[in-house]
Amino acid sequence: MKTPLINNFETQIKNLKGSEFQTFVSKLFILKYGETGYTILREIKDKGCDGIIEIEKRVIACYGDDNGKESDKRKKDFKQKATGDFEKYKNNWQKSYPNWSIVINNDIDPDYDLFVKTLSSGASVIGSIQLLEIVEHLKHFQRKKLGENLRINNEYFSQDCLKDILEDLSSSEIDNSNITYNRDSLTNIKTKIEINYNNQDIENIKKDFENLLETGSLDLVKDLISSYENTEIAKIKNRILTDFNKLPNGDFKQKFEYLVNFYIEKYSVENDDDYLWLIKSLLYYLFEQCLIGKKE
Repeated sequence: MKTPLINNFETQIKNLKGSEFQTFVSKLFILKYGETGYTILREIKDKGCDGIIEIEKRVIACYGDDNGKESDKRKKDFKQKATGDFEKYKNNWQKSYPNWSIVINNDIDPDYDLFVKTLSSGASVIGSIQLLEIVEHLKHFQRKKLGENLRINNEYFSQDCLKDILEDLSSSEIDNSNITYNRDSLTNIKTKIEINYNNQDIENIKKDFENLLETGSLDLVKDLISSYENTEIAKIKNRILTDFNKLPNGDFKQKFEYLVNFYIEKYSVENDDDYLWLIKSLLYYLFEQCLIGKKE
């Protein structure tokens, strides 16, 4: 099942045309293959080559067509584009690079694939499904960098990285039978902060909590967790409680900060603020439920 983030990428990819689509493909392939693994050529007078996947000895041509065209017109234009680009490739690049692909901004029509195979046994079509597969396997900060160019709302990236964290936490085999959470016995969050933190820290912690409320991170955590089954929620909570209780002795502030840093190192490839806010929100969620920290 596609996530909301991947659905957004799919919509954007299918709407890209011409040079905009070529620019997107170049950025995506650089993230996948690396700066030396993928070579970008100038857009003008490229002799039928929009880029080279060095490790595959593959030249690519990009074709961002208008998907609103009638089917017959779209197929005719595709064949004309593929034929023209392949001829240029054959005359200028084939000796050094035996493989060729045309990258399109839509799903692969069987007629497209059959036609391209008639040009060369080393030829293929790369469609939107394949591009989305590459996007899905990027690291979070890479997807975010790519998505910023497509103007995808940051909320979708927050959902994406939180889902990754929760999926890992819910995969725990830790016994989940000892979760005790009584909604009627909760302590007011501001009072709970005052109980668990030193006087010099209280105002800063309250502001930190309020900032997470204002940015929507806390609500995002609550909404996404509520979409899980009760047994999965219990696993998530118990996994965090187990990790918290394993921490070295110290006051609550030290243990909380230690666990934040532990999860940042585990889940974030770069020190990404998205992960910092979401991990803090996840721990405050348990703190608010009186599952960690003193409540009286």
